[in-house]
Amino acid sequence: MLGLFVFCSAWNFAAGCPACNRGSESGIFKRGWPQRSDVVLTSRALHLERPAGVPGRSVGPGTQQYTTWEAANAFRATRIDWVYTLNGSFVVAAHLPPHNLSAVSLAMNAQVPDPNGTYNIGRVLNVNGERLVAPWMRAWPQKPFYGCVNNPAYKNIAFDRARKLASLGADAIQHDDPTTNAEAVSWNDGDPKLSGCYCSVCMKGFTERLVDKGALNTTQRRKYNVTSVFNYRDYVKSAEYNRSSPKGKALRELFVDFQENATRSYLSELRQVVPPQIPMSGNNGGRWSRSYAAFDYGLGELSSQDANPGGLREIFVDGVPAGKKQIMTMPKASNITLDASPEFTRLTRRSIAQSYALGGNMMVPWDIYLPTPTADRYYGSAAQYADLFEFVRDQGRVLDATAQVPAYYRNSTEGFQLVHDGAGGDGARFRLPIDKVPSPGDVLPHQNLGSCAWNCRVSKGCAAFFSAAIFGPCYILRAPLHVINGTELPGESWLRMDTSVHSSAQKGAELVRGVATNDTFVDALLRARNISAKTWEGVNIGFALHLVNWRSGSTPAGVEAEYSILVSLENNAICGAIRMPGGASLPVMVAKLVRPGMAAGESKVLWNGPPSSGNITTLNVEQADVQPWAIIHLSCDSQE
Repeated sequence: MLGLFVFCSAWNFAAGCPACNRGSESGIFKRGWPQRSDVVLTSRALHLERPAGVPGRSVGPGTQQYTTWEAANAFRATRIDWVYTLNGSFVVAAHLPPHNLSAVSLAMNAQVPDPNGTYNIGRVLNVNGERLVAPWMRAWPQKPFYGCVNNPAYKNIAFDRARKLASLGADAIQHDDPTTNAEAVSWNDGDPKLSGCYCSVCMKGFTERLVDKGALNTTQRRKYNVTSVFNYRDYVKSAEYNRSSPKGKALRELFVDFQENATRSYLSELRQVVPPQIPMSGNNGGRWSRSYAAFDYGLGELSSQDANPGGLREIFVDGVPAGKKQIMTMPKASNITLDASPEFTRLTRRSIAQSYALGGNMMVPWDIYLPTPTADRYYGSAAQYADLFEFVRDQGRVLDATAQVPAYYRNSTEGFQLVHDGAGGDGARFRLPIDKVPSPGDVLPHQNLGSCAWNCRVSKGCAAFFSAAIFGPCYILRAPLHVINGTELPGESWLRMDTSVHSSAQKGAELVRGVATNDTFVDALLRARNISAKTWEGVNIGFALHLVNWRSGSTPAGVEAEYSILVSLENNAICGAIRMPGGASLPVMVAKLVRPGMAAGESKVLWNGPPSSGNITTLNVEQADVQPWAIIHLSCDSQE
């Protein structure tokens, strides 16, 4: 029988779970803090009556099938996040029978309307004084113009909205498009007619920054003719303006920094407006830059480019600061045909499983905004996804009581060496396929570091990769590799170190930490019981081993019967903590598999007896039991 081998080592884990039941390292209890076992529904607009979803602008089999309450019930939701409403009775009803939801987070964004419902007061302006909307909103029938967070008039509107949401009983407050001015300044690569803000408040503040607050020294101010009456908007509109000139480049960099500081100051002030016991979340896209420091947890939108084991590990583990938490939407491709396809349903199911296995959460794929020109929405059905969320509820105690094993969790770039750092490091990088003298390789769309590393792992012949900035194109590089010095392209060059290829049972697939990655791949994620948690099912289950099947494409008939997953366990690591009376008895190792679709309390026993000799016990898992997710409960006890 052919096998897909997963080598699993475990370590004694005695550390508590940081921030399991609180929203930040401040120690302040936050009532709306999400748990690992939460099933998170979003209802961007309230759908209290059918139909839910606009005909012609909604896709997915769940379109017009459920109200908000019916969706919560169908998907076994425990909370509803990211709801745009000022309906206080909805918040009250959500906590009462028959719904009994633990939390409701109400939402605001960077386009809070004026008190009369228009979008005129304190808006982001381009160089010509015209109000701006985000590039992805330009085709919308109603233009929600961005507010300028340097402008006190708009900040008062935003702060009043936050106070209103808190007064309605919001358990948490979600901020969409939270980077405000920091993102607006770079729309369309900073084209002055399509980006901002160039309002009078920003111009006055920027001049003060240059002259009075030391952004430019005396020599620079004299060189660039910057005085207390300097107006950056007038300069940009003048014949003198040349963005690539020394003056144009220097002032542009300072202007971007000025707007980024404005965003951070606004969010810091907003955090002071919102009562401390109410957590704040932000749409961070799964990335924790300095702008998001004020948020307790991220509620982001997942690009399909990062919906892979490496990309999701970056989002839910490697990239999450201490004391924070990350929740994501389903993967999205910005292509409505693809987003509604069976292939995407499979990708979404794997991504849901992987996110929970990593200790995160993925929102129910219902009422999900799609980044298309007409802002279509996706509504999945219970038939597609409810089994996974039922499994989350059934395994809730396991999910809440286990934490990652630090020694087992490896960064996505393990097996690579950072050799050149183009982002302010040694100024060198590998030659890329886009250079005038190109290197052999491929250019992939914007991805995080983990996704770029993952794509190199699974790409035949990949010798290195270059990850552009925090979230930029990924360049897969093949030999020969050449170094370019003096580069200003932000990013990092990584050299691949693990080049061995294994054959036999793996059919030529490449092994990464003992897990085959190619047509057949199963990720193994080990989690250990938090020392302060109670036992499960009356026995001391020390570990939960998550298996997530990332097999690509559809499965030909009979293939699953030919493959099994062989899980090799180190006996000393799993059962080494068990002290036998007198040292004579052997421990009993118990391994039980649970998966979506099983009845509550049902399991499949993979092992129940003394571990195998030789310090390795091998469990045989049928691939049909990992579609796409299974958890193996591991426990040890003394033999009676």
